[in-house]
Amino acid sequence: MCFGRPNYMSNDLIDAKRKDPVFDLVTASGHGKNGALCVHQRSMRPEIITSSLLEGAEQLWAVGRKENESHKYLIVSRVRSTLILELGEELVELEEQLFVTNEPTVAAGELLQGALAVQVTSTCIALVTDGQQMQEVHIDSNFPVVQASIVDPYVAVLTQNGRPLLYELAMEPYVHLREVNVNETSFATFSEQISTQLTSVSIYSDASQIMKKNTVDGRDEKPENAAENGHHVAVPKFKKEIPDDDAMLYGEDDDFLYGDAEEDEPMVAAESGESSTRLQNTRKRKRLGHDAIMSSRGGEQSDAIDPTRTYSSITHWLVVAHDNGRITIHSLPDLELVYQIGRFSNVPELLVDMTVEEEEKEKKAKQTAAQEKEKETEKKKDDAKNEEDQVNSEMKKLCEKVVEAQIVGMGINQAHPVLIAIIDEEVVLYEMFASYNPQPGHLGVAFRKLPHFIGLRTSPYVNIDGKRAPFEMEMEHGKRYTLIHPFERISSINNGVMIGGAVPTLLVYGAWGGMQTHQMTIDGSIKAFTPFNNENVLHGFVYMTQQKSELRIARMHPDFDYDMPYPVKKIEVGKTVHNVRYLMNSDIYAVVSSVPKPSNKIWVVMNDDKQEEIHEKDENFVLPAPPKYTLNLFSSQDWAAVPNTEFEFEDMEAVTAMEDVPLKSESRYGGLDTYLALATVNNYGEEVLVRGRIILCEVIEVVPEPGQPTSNRKIKVLYDKEQKGPVTGLCAINGLLLSGMGQKVFIWQFKDNDLMGISFLDMHYYVYQLHSIRTIALALDARESMSLIRFQEENKAMSIASRDDRKCAQAPMASEFLVDGMHIGFLLSDEHGNITLFSYSPEAPESNGGERLTVKAAINIGTNINAFLRVKGHTSLLDISSPEERENIEQRMNTIFGSLDGSFGYIRPLTEKSYRRLHFLQTFIGSVTPQIAGLHIKGARSSKPSQPIVNGRNARNLIDGDVVEQYLHLSVYDKTDLARRLGVGRYHILDDLMQLRRMAYYY
Repeated sequence: MCFGRPNYMSNDLIDAKRKDPVFDLVTASGHGKNGALCVHQRSMRPEIITSSLLEGAEQLWAVGRKENESHKYLIVSRVRSTLILELGEELVELEEQLFVTNEPTVAAGELLQGALAVQVTSTCIALVTDGQQMQEVHIDSNFPVVQASIVDPYVAVLTQNGRPLLYELAMEPYVHLREVNVNETSFATFSEQISTQLTSVSIYSDASQIMKKNTVDGRDEKPENAAENGHHVAVPKFKKEIPDDDAMLYGEDDDFLYGDAEEDEPMVAAESGESSTRLQNTRKRKRLGHDAIMSSRGGEQSDAIDPTRTYSSITHWLVVAHDNGRITIHSLPDLELVYQIGRFSNVPELLVDMTVEEEEKEKKAKQTAAQEKEKETEKKKDDAKNEEDQVNSEMKKLCEKVVEAQIVGMGINQAHPVLIAIIDEEVVLYEMFASYNPQPGHLGVAFRKLPHFIGLRTSPYVNIDGKRAPFEMEMEHGKRYTLIHPFERISSINNGVMIGGAVPTLLVYGAWGGMQTHQMTIDGSIKAFTPFNNENVLHGFVYMTQQKSELRIARMHPDFDYDMPYPVKKIEVGKTVHNVRYLMNSDIYAVVSSVPKPSNKIWVVMNDDKQEEIHEKDENFVLPAPPKYTLNLFSSQDWAAVPNTEFEFEDMEAVTAMEDVPLKSESRYGGLDTYLALATVNNYGEEVLVRGRIILCEVIEVVPEPGQPTSNRKIKVLYDKEQKGPVTGLCAINGLLLSGMGQKVFIWQFKDNDLMGISFLDMHYYVYQLHSIRTIALALDARESMSLIRFQEENKAMSIASRDDRKCAQAPMASEFLVDGMHIGFLLSDEHGNITLFSYSPEAPESNGGERLTVKAAINIGTNINAFLRVKGHTSLLDISSPEERENIEQRMNTIFGSLDGSFGYIRPLTEKSYRRLHFLQTFIGSVTPQIAGLHIKGARSSKPSQPIVNGRNARNLIDGDVVEQYLHLSVYDKTDLARRLGVGRYHILDDLMQLRRMAYYY
């Protein structure tokens, strides 16, 4: 695992003033013919096609379709006007008066599958098709429109006073928008009963066939047009008892083990036929869906449509959010109430339909609260206190307000409806699933919360005075544009969502069946986003930056897989990759790989020299296949091996280490030159003495061969000699070369293309890994854990400063330094999945005068870590006020690790205040939320095996971030209750967790 130069970086995104590093994370994976290099990006980096400055622009939409499915117009909304751009080879301002341009546009979309372009402004709706305006509907309202939703064939708008208006596309006697009289529907009666103001409206087109109404007997209604189209719909039977929350989330244990008893009952002949047809279609659909998903490399989504699914039974629903935290769902076009979610502001784990009893109870509680409020108002005489309470009450109302709520069909064929809502400046996600609902005429669905937290703030939730900071998401110029942008296709991603704002985030429902979130923070916050399809930019998108109002036309990189937790590009090598290093001076990757090669040779000793014997065997004899090692250079331009640069090693020779080492050079006064150093071991059998080689080489630039632009690099070997023992580890220390040879450590000076020995040190059994920083180094021994080596250049002396002498220490796997400003620690991972943090503290009594490394913390993560990397913390997303605070944060470095099961993680030092807060949170969170597999938080994470620690006082100073981040997914009630037990506010904990998260949002 190594860092590399950021590839696929557009020139518009290269900022010389950027403080945070931009890099690729390159890993080696696979074995044998499945060996590959994987290029990971922590966040998205769009490929910018073109960029232009649009001052005063606030929002944009690409609407209208040509015959080749490309967009016709780009509508750009300004503060008091609208700019219409015609799309072609270039962006040209539209001269014809097709759209309304003297007002700002609130929303725009398409009807009739793109044949009609719809523009919604503050006072009217315009319909445009084939270069002419078909209709302009003036909205009958004294208040301007602040929000709109356009889904074929409906247009829903919301005025500033909270009044909803609905329009339906009619084809008779001509194509026009017909207003649906909301006052004549049941929605008017419902609005009078609850007497709340609406905050958001959106239309959802359901193709998943999950949203079905219950009939009087509790069964699902059969769609009217299902029989006409030959699509059979089986009628599921529900149990009579109402399941509890756990059963709705995880299912019944008895049903899982023995099946549902009611399903075994004989059905009517017609129902049985429908059930068998549905079962066959389901199996076929699963098979076809799996083939479509896995058809492209890396499990990327395909644009294949399931032929067994009918889209004739698509239903439309109106999702309405109220200012009291309630969300209701109404059927279209009759606007009948079919589902309502109460107290959504609490953000519970499970959302179910409100019963009549709960509704009556809520009404009584509301009346009681209103009466108590009136009494308190009469009693209050202190104006200052009254004003303060009023401010707190308004802030509480803002925190409970649902700013936006949409249901979006995600995944292939929109089979996974997800409720996405913005509340208290965060985005919450709920996945819909079929569930029993006892209320007739209501939807038989429920919603489970997805474990994803998307914060929309750049500054902390808490001010310096300890109070809740003002909202950043305030209405600008009397209107607020939507932040949830669903799209049908962008590159290889089907049916995803882009969240705008301070931390732009892409939501993708992966082919394997899970939600993934990818941040796009490299270009700062964005205020507008729209999918964009053009002859020059197929399935791309357009977005606008917040800081400079730059309009950027971009697209995703098609060879990256966004279904994974990190966007990844996989480069097939076809061989087992052992080492990969990035050479910054040459902008090239050095890769050591091996392939098994059958061999009929045996080496024996004759006259103190090894001799090679060849044994001829018949074709049926199974020959041993020792690995044959090679060194290749890979160019990041085409991610292929550079021609004519392969360096082959001898038979039975294994490469044990490869590092880029900065060594003192005679050609530069007081400078360092970077070389590629390799360590090898020759293992010819029991009779031949084990030797090794140290190889020093550099990558030089040559004239490329015709037609091969990447062949401009060659390997030049500067030093290649056999050593007296196996060379098992390499690193550079203060311009010198440090090598591990079995149980010894040597230090060399590179001079006149030769290595001159300076000093050596006897270690323990087998030193196989070395890491250095300045004049100290860590040496890992196969049996004796870790030692701290110190080199004094003025005395040319090397000594063991301290070591880990625990008798219960497991075999180590990797090590790295942990930098915390002026302090430094030593991380060690072992074969039992432990991470141990040591420090050199000679003043501590348990360190025995500095001879022992003191154990500061230990944790077991259940996986074997085999690589560490150290990198500066990401600070661009943090709102840091004082220079001292910025300096303290920047001097704490993150240590990224990779494990053998393919997972990433990072370790970061904490301040004392944050540590105490999160430590108590980790202690108490187990009493609020169930843990994975029922594991005990402390017991499952204590180091293995459990032994008393002699060289340390407290080994529980490491906090598991996965555990404390469960706090983000709790309901507001549980968050507040748990924070009260810790003696702090919930926003203090949110600030600590968000700061840690954003430290890891690398570019």
